[in-house]
Order: sequence, then structure tokens, then C-alpha cells
Amino acid sequence: MPPKGQIAGRGSRAPQPKSFARTAYEELTSAENRQVLTALGVFVAGVAFFHSSLGEIILPP
Repeated sequence: MPPKGQIAGRGSRAPQPKSFARTAYEELTSAENRQVLTALGVFVAGVAFFHSSLGEIILPP
């Protein structure tokens, strides 16, 4: 009986490419984009406040 050889390709798989959603999430949450996302969040919160009925609080009587 001949000796058993090694099975080719075992343990040396190429890594799977990341999906678009995963890559986009990692880019958005990276430290380089933190200031941009903070500014965008404050802007969105301000627009939501002024669009709501609570925005009438700041109007003069």
C-alpha cells in the first residue's frame, strides 16, 4: 500500500473578500471619520429639533 500524501489546499485558504456593507461600516466607524460623523449627528439633531413642535419654544412671544 503506498504512503498517504498530504491533501493539497488544506489549511491555506485565501481570505474571503469583505462584503460592501462590512467595508462601508468599518469606514464610517473609523477614527478618521469620527469628527465628520459627530458634526453630522449634531446637524441632524438640530434639524429634527427645529422641525418638531419643540422648536416653537425659541420663538419670541
